Amino acid sequence: MERARGNLVAAEIEYLQRGPLKTLYEIVEAGDVGPGLVSAGEMEGLYTGTFSRKGTQSRDLYDKIKQGAPNGICPLCGSQQIKTLDHYLAKTKHPALTITPINLVPSCSDCNKAKGDSQAAADSDQHLHPYFDDVDDGEWLFATVVEASPPSLNYRADPPAAWPAPKRERVIAHFENLAHGFLFAALSSDQLPSMRTRLRRLLAAGGAQAVRNHLSEDLEGHKEERRNSWQIAMYAALVASDWYCGGGFDA
Repeated sequence: MERARGNLVAAEIEYLQRGPLKTLYEIVEAGDVGPGLVSAGEMEGLYTGTFSRKGTQSRDLYDKIKQGAPNGICPLCGSQQIKTLDHYLAKTKHPALTITPINLVPSCSDCNKAKGDSQAAADSDQHLHPYFDDVDDGEWLFATVVEASPPSLNYRADPPAAWPAPKRERVIAHFENLAHGFLFAALSSDQLPSMRTRLRRLLAAGGAQAVRNHLSEDLEGHKEERRNSWQIAMYAALVASDWYCGGGFDA
């Protein structure tokens, strides 16, 4: 490891240079760290046996990176609790980045598993990187009410047309590849039943407009926290649905 120090530092420097340029996909895959210095298997052992292992000194750094995610929520989906660290560039393909902090992203188990060790071939294929990408500068997550019994929602990613094409494509690819549409639909279907009792009372007392006003207030409350989330998309869709506000919530 001491003899490979220069290779590890060089790999981190290249990563830090390419991150803001959205060209991490251009980092060449490698089988080991340096010619015959440290193998990918040895780096894997270092990560699992020392870096992420409970009770070791380096585990403090592992935990510190996990705790860096606001409110302990996965930055890849914005909805589930942090459970692990994801290697943005897979350690199997980039062993020199196995313990590089900037390559380690706090993640929920589902996003980590769905992302796997895939390697992007172009800018538009890359998953979003929480340390380098800002995709909250426009609304891109939307939902539509499914008028059925029970009611549910369909989610879609539709970034602003004014965004550069690669940015739009990356948001859509991230949403689809990590199956966030299914995740968000499940989360909203779990929440909708808990809203029925309150909405029934509002409908009986003030009609559909009272229901819409209440949902609009909840929508504005969520917007104060962030611009895109499954809750914001859900409430926006419910507010826009005459069927739902008119009693569809009780279907």
